[in-house]
Parts: sequence; structure tokens; C-alpha cells
Amino acid sequence: MHRYCRLTPVYMLSIGVWVSLLVHLEEGPYIRDYYQRNRDTCATYWWTNLLYINNFFSFPTKQCMPWSWYLANDWQFFFISPLFLVLLSKRKFRKFGVIALVVVTVLSGTVTAVLIGHWGFPLGNLLRGEGTASVDIDDRVYAKPWTRIQTYTLGMLVGYILYRIKDQKYRIPLIKNLIGWTLSFSIMFALVFGLYSSGEESSLPGWFGAIWHGIDRILFTSCVAWIIFACVTGNGGPVNSFLSSGLFIPLSRLTYCCYLLHPMIINAYLYSKKVSFHWSHMEMVSYCMLHFVVKSCIYRQSEVKAPHSGCLFCRRGRGLG
Repeated sequence: MHRYCRLTPVYMLSIGVWVSLLVHLEEGPYIRDYYQRNRDTCATYWWTNLLYINNFFSFPTKQCMPWSWYLANDWQFFFISPLFLVLLSKRKFRKFGVIALVVVTVLSGTVTAVLIGHWGFPLGNLLRGEGTASVDIDDRVYAKPWTRIQTYTLGMLVGYILYRIKDQKYRIPLIKNLIGWTLSFSIMFALVFGLYSSGEESSLPGWFGAIWHGIDRILFTSCVAWIIFACVTGNGGPVNSFLSSGLFIPLSRLTYCCYLLHPMIINAYLYSKKVSFHWSHMEMVSYCMLHFVVKSCIYRQSEVKAPHSGCLFCRRGRGLG
């Protein structure tokens, strides 16, 4: 309940801004029609966001704030996580808890590959946005919990390993440490940039797309898991010093608001343009600065103040019980 009280106020405030405020702040040839469609959708399906089940509804025609699908996934995974934690907390069942996490991870990757292969989503066309392929994959595969839980269960597994180690300094031999870092960065680089040229060429084979989607999130999460494990156990070196810098603390407090508001500012800017949009470094720098100013204001009004009232509500609820 505490997590719900912390996430929901700024979430609902963002929906209010999305459907009622932005349309009055900008003018343009497309912006009113665009926001009217979104307002109609939110008027019908806002309750799915409140219950964090919006990712089960058709994308994007039946989703208010379509990019909020991840919040629904995150809440659903958090809701079922005690099933794994109970097993991991009992000495006799720890092995079954680890096996359950591994099985769910593998099954999620397998289901993703099967769905991609069944529906025949080509990687090249997805990057170019041809036809309805991009919309279809978002609706049928991309935002669904059974294709996303693999990263969550991997994270739980790494968290459990770190819990068992606690604050011990787990010394990794230099050669193995270098191999681990080299592999992790190489795999992450390949996953991010490996498909760059396919956006300009013909579609890649369907079997390749199925395999890629089946393993890409597992591989990327495994690389992130290595970075976390190495840094926490004292094997991170300069990477750990950089990631532990206090400079990230104020930025980390804005990430939730950034996630909710960033697409709003992008759409408000693009749909209000009366001329063709041309990218420039100066324009993008000022664009990003505007994002942080807006998100800082929202954070001060909702993330800082609302959680305290939400926690008070939760405490009162427990007292009445």
C-alpha cells in the first residue's frame, strides 16, 4: 500500500496535465485534434491506469498515456514478488526459489521468441516504422508482463545473491574481472548498436528476429547484473566510483517525473510546430533543460509533499484495522 500511495499521486496528476492543461499551452495545426483523441481515450480508460492494468488493453487506442505501460508491469511484478521472496526466505525452500526465478526468466524469453516468430514481426521494418508492424508488436508483445518479467526475475536473483553475500568483499581474480567487464560492455554495445544498419536495409529473417527478441533483454540485464555485482563487491574500480557519485542523487529523484512527463513535452513541442522540424544541438540542449525545469517543479509539488500524506493515510488505515 505504501508503494501505491507513493507512485499514484504524481501519476494521476500527470494524467490531469495530459488531458486538460497542455492543450491550452500550445497552438498548432494538429495539436487540438491530437489532444482531443487522447482526452477521449483517458475519459474512458483512466481507471485502468489507477488500477495499474492498462498494459492489458489495446495499444495505443485504449490506453491513456500509452507510455505508462511500464508502470503497470512494474506494479504487477511487485505484487507477485512475495511468491518468490517467501521461498527464498525459508532455508528449506531457497533452492526452489532460485529455480523458480530461473524458470520464469527462461520461460519469459521463450514466450517472447515464440510470439515474435508466430506474428512474424521483422526487425528491419520495426526500426523504420513501416506499416502497422510497430503498433502491432507494442500491442501484442512489447508491453505485456509475460514478455517483460524476465528482467525483473533476473534482478531479484541478483538481489538475492547480494543479500547472501551481504557486505563481504568478494575478491574476483584480475583476469576474470577483466573478462567479465569486457564481455558485459561488448554485449551491451552489440545489443544497442547491432541493428543500426537494419533500419536502412531489407527486413532481417524472421527466425533471427525471434531469437533476438528472446535473448536480448536477458543478455542486457545480465550485463547490468554483472556491473552491479562487481561494484557492490568491491570489484568495480573507477566505474563504481563514477556510479556512486553524489551528483546522481538529485537527478535520481527526478527520474520518475521524467518518465511521466518527458513524452508530454515531446508531443506538445512536435504537434505545435507550424514548420518542418530540424534537429540542432542548441535546440536539443534547451529542450532537455526545459524538461528538467518542468520536472523539478512537478517533483517539488507532488513527489515531495504527496508521499507524506500517502504514508499518513496508510498508517491510519493499519491503525483502523
